[in-house]
Order: sequence, then structure tokens, then C-alpha cells
Amino acid sequence: MTIKDHRLRIFIVRHGQTDHNVQKILQGQLDTPMNSTGYSQSKLLGQRFSNLTIDKFVTSDLERCQETLRCILEQQPGDLNTNSGATPTLDSSTSSTTLSNLSNSSNLVVKNTTGPCAEQDSVKTASQQEFSNHENSIPESNKKNTFTLQLVSSHPKVKITPNLRERNMGIVQGMYLKDALAQYGPNFRNYGESESELCTRVWIEFQQLIAASDDGIEYALMCTHGGVITRFFNYLHETLGFKLEEGMSKDDLKVPFNTSVLIVDIDRYHGEGMIRKFGCTKHLGGEFQVEDQLLR
Repeated sequence: MTIKDHRLRIFIVRHGQTDHNVQKILQGQLDTPMNSTGYSQSKLLGQRFSNLTIDKFVTSDLERCQETLRCILEQQPGDLNTNSGATPTLDSSTSSTTLSNLSNSSNLVVKNTTGPCAEQDSVKTASQQEFSNHENSIPESNKKNTFTLQLVSSHPKVKITPNLRERNMGIVQGMYLKDALAQYGPNFRNYGESESELCTRVWIEFQQLIAASDDGIEYALMCTHGGVITRFFNYLHETLGFKLEEGMSKDDLKVPFNTSVLIVDIDRYHGEGMIRKFGCTKHLGGEFQVEDQLLR
């Protein structure tokens, strides 16, 4: 038996950008859609997975995650939805979205590519690098799209669950970050759902994927939120003993950039886990990090 035979690889991705991300609003479990930059990011994320057949998808039931997942499903080998005929496509109106535009509208830091993303050939600055020939964007009028949500929910490989929702932020949910800090001080993050409650519900989904690997699932993908990823990956490492890939440290386990890719390998027979990659954005043309970690 090879390593591949008993390994389950789970890709975890964060949803594409929303206006609340840009405006530094504590969106938590508010059901906000992606903006046009988020769609551009998600289409590029879909391209990254276009040559790999994913066996199972699990997504937060919030719209921004389902929209992100649709962009991935569209570019998977085979039809978007095996229950339908022709493969629907996203709106094809075109505009050129550059990383310089992204830098002006998003909370990010651009760094040189090292560590987990070192396989990237080169990195350009935000003012130089264009999203790789990507010209698809979505008009504002099409953002709230029940058609998109129906397509995702009817896909036979997809599970939609509230277990992957962002943390409920209680009374500060929906507030601007600056207002939450002014009114409640640095402890504003203690309101709402506890870390234990969050990690328990996410771990349920992980366990179900591990069990499903007995049925031949080799590659799975989860689409979730920045706060979920940060807290859950620290839980995997510190509480459950998941190891870190060589070159990674605990300091790397922080809120990842929109559409970042994370990889966890699980030995389903021995229960051992390895965090292989965290916050990789090579599909966006560089290494990007969230500057303000207080938002989640």
C-alpha cells in the first residue's frame, strides 16, 4: 500500500473579497456577497484547480462562500452540474483587473514569495502584476444570484453547511472595526461565539471527510472564512498535534488573504495530520497577506 492509498488531502480556501472586507466591517455571519474583485480572485482560484478532480466539496452556507465555490466548480474537469445539460457560465462582461487596483481597494501586504509558496516562478509588485489574462468580472446587479446558489446546492459533490460559517461575533457583528474598538475596547473580539464552539463544529466536518475517505475520496475542498481558518488551524496544530510543513511556524497561522489556499494531509489510518501549505496566493500572481488581523 502506498502513502497515497491512505492519505486524504483537504484543500481549504477562503472566500473571495467582499465590500465589507474592504470597508473593515466585522461581517461575521452576515450574508454578504462578493464584490467584483472577489469574483476575479475566485475565477483565478478556479483555474488553479482546473486540472485536479476534487472528489468532495464542503462549503459554508453563506453566499460569499457559495459564490466562490461556483467559480471553482465551473472549471472542474467535466460539467459544472451533472444533473443539468449545458454548463452555465458566469457573466462574461469584461474588464481588466490589476493588482494595483486590488492594492488600492483591499487590506493587504505584498511580500516576496518564500516558504509554502516558493514553487512560484516569480513575483511582481502590486503595481506591475496583472491578474493572469483574467478579464471576467460580474456586474453589481448580478451579485445576489439565487441561480448561483441553486447550482451549487444541486451539485452532487457539494455539501452546504452552517458548520463552516464565520464566527458569530455577537453584538459587534456588522460594526466597523474602528467603532467596535472605540465602544468596547480591544476585548471586542470576546463577544459572540467562543473559539471552542467554533472549532467543535468545524471539526465535525473534518471527521466526516475522514470517514468518507474510506469510500474512495482522495481530494476534498472546503470553502470557509478567515476567522474560521485562523482559529481552526491553530486548534489543529496546538490541540490536535497536527505537524507543520518544514519551513512553517505557528506565526504563519493567521488570517489568510481572500481566496488563499491551505492544504492539510491526513493519514486516515493513523490519525496523523500535516499542515502542508497555509495562505498560498500564487494564483493571484504574488504572495498577499491581510494587514489588519483584528477583523476576525
